[in-house]
Amino acid sequence: MPVVSISPVLRDRLSDQGAEELVRLLSLVEESSSQQALALAEERFARRLAETEMRFERRLAEELGALEGRLNQRFADMENRIAAVDQRVTALDQRVSALDKRLTEEVAKLDNRITEEVAKLDNRITEQVAKLDRRISEEVAKLDNRITEQIAKVRTELAETRADILKWMFLFWIGQAAVMATLLYYFRQ
Repeated sequence: MPVVSISPVLRDRLSDQGAEELVRLLSLVEESSSQQALALAEERFARRLAETEMRFERRLAEELGALEGRLNQRFADMENRIAAVDQRVTALDQRVSALDKRLTEEVAKLDNRITEEVAKLDNRITEQVAKLDRRISEEVAKLDNRITEQIAKVRTELAETRADILKWMFLFWIGQAAVMATLLYYFRQ
């Protein structure tokens, strides 16, 4: 906080106690305006951060819900395929007992194919999860950068506001000093 000094002429007019009260009043006004500006900036930042966080959480929930839906659909499709294969095997076993050995070989082939398909699906799911993780990481990084930029902007605005307040304070003081000097000049005459 800048030190306020009062000219001897003004100190003589106001008395020492009056000059001290004027300095104290000016200090209180400056401190109050600074606290109000900081409180307003903090409130805006908190609100903006909460809104951004809510949007991010909503988007993440949507993406996870969509992924879960796709996985459930694929699992249902696989269960339907497996059920169809089981029905075929049962029908063939009842019809042709002479072809039991050949049927066993076909079932083994189908089991291998199902295992391969499950492995392929597992690989695809793993790839999708990795992509989603990368995307989430990128979004978090973007969000972090945006928050950092906003904080920098708020700090810049605070510095500019403080400079403007000081400028206007000095202009006010100069104006007051000119008025006081004029009054003193006319009182002496």
